Amino acid sequence: MSWTFDRKNRNDLGQVAEFYPAYLARYTELREARQYPYNDSFKGHIPGIEGPDEDRAIYMLQTLHRVREMEATIAERRADGWRDLDPAEVSGSLVRFAGVAQYGFYVGGTGWQEWERPRLTRVNSSLWVIPAGKRTHGHMISGRVLVKD
Repeated sequence: MSWTFDRKNRNDLGQVAEFYPAYLARYTELREARQYPYNDSFKGHIPGIEGPDEDRAIYMLQTLHRVREMEATIAERRADGWRDLDPAEVSGSLVRFAGVAQYGFYVGGTGWQEWERPRLTRVNSSLWVIPAGKRTHGHMISGRVLVKD
């Protein structure tokens, strides 16, 4: 019997977690061959997901891989002294940090953006990061934010 997507929650990546070791083996094989890991590159290479929902399973495995990479990056940053930003630390004035990272998960992938030596400020209810060396052209940030003092 092949894997079947439960169609209830497309964010539930746990439904493909058991196939992740086989996915990772194929991913490593593709990278070592200097090939880009397109979704089609996994078709027929992961036992148990064959069938009408194979494309969905591969898509979810690709997303799971990006989430795990992001989690590893977060763990590395925290081990290096980064911490969660308390929004109360940023009022209307500029607050300097050695580093700021914004990250999150959304259907289809992850997002990670990092700045070195930026300043944070608040405009109304929004947080803005101003990259080092810039006076304007900040970026509004939302979601989860790590900072390094």
